[in-house]
Amino acid sequence: MLSVHTNYASLVGQNSLNRANGDMTTAMERLSTGFRINGASDDAAGLQIASRLEADSVALNQGMRNVNDGVAMLETADGALSEVESIGMRMTELATQYGNGTLSADDKTAVETEFNALKAEVGDIMTKTEFAGEKLLEGGKVGSGAITIDAGVGRDVSVNAKVNMDKLIASYGALDITTVAPGGPEKLVDGMLADLGNTRADLGAGVNRLQHTASNNANIDEGTQQALGTIKDADFAVESSNMTKNQMLVQAGTNVLSRANQNTSLVMSLLG
Repeated sequence: MLSVHTNYASLVGQNSLNRANGDMTTAMERLSTGFRINGASDDAAGLQIASRLEADSVALNQGMRNVNDGVAMLETADGALSEVESIGMRMTELATQYGNGTLSADDKTAVETEFNALKAEVGDIMTKTEFAGEKLLEGGKVGSGAITIDAGVGRDVSVNAKVNMDKLIASYGALDITTVAPGGPEKLVDGMLADLGNTRADLGAGVNRLQHTASNNANIDEGTQQALGTIKDADFAVESSNMTKNQMLVQAGTNVLSRANQNTSLVMSLLG
């Protein structure tokens, strides 16, 4: 039917052209942003899932940074105690020397002076070692109780060296070279070295656990990122094909619409 008021062919062409143009615009948007989902209307459920996955990934990555900070702190404490251990070896040597009956009073005074200086240095290390401006050992983070590291996504890791740290503090504080007994001077520092070893074992176990926590976080984040990419990322091969296809449809639709709009001119030929 030829009509002036209604051009059905033109309406069909317009609708097809609008759909093709909308699909082409969507493909171009996805190619330009790299995302399949650029707004809630693209995939409402997918956007919600992707948001949760992205939040988990952010928390996991911050958790890994927290864990690495914890590892650095514990390794700083362990490094300080390693120096205390070296000092303890020298103190054992001095205690053994002090117990030698061939030493004169002046010799013993010299040995005692060095021993007490080393004990003072142990005290300084124990009370003044810091990490990021916070004390670590005696009266500090490691010496005051459990250290809780937030590893992200609802997981906390606790490291506790307090019990052995308290023993170490007591054992090094009780050192007195003048109490060396004949025949067993090397045993004077044994208690401190044993407590020192136990404390370092606590710290080493904490470091190992935190390192495994970081590795596990990395594995979880890898899976999370993969799932997030599957939902949110654009497939460039698909979108390139869609853009090319819809560009052709837009061109064809524009041409067809132009011809459909000429149909009304046929009406005028009938009136002539």
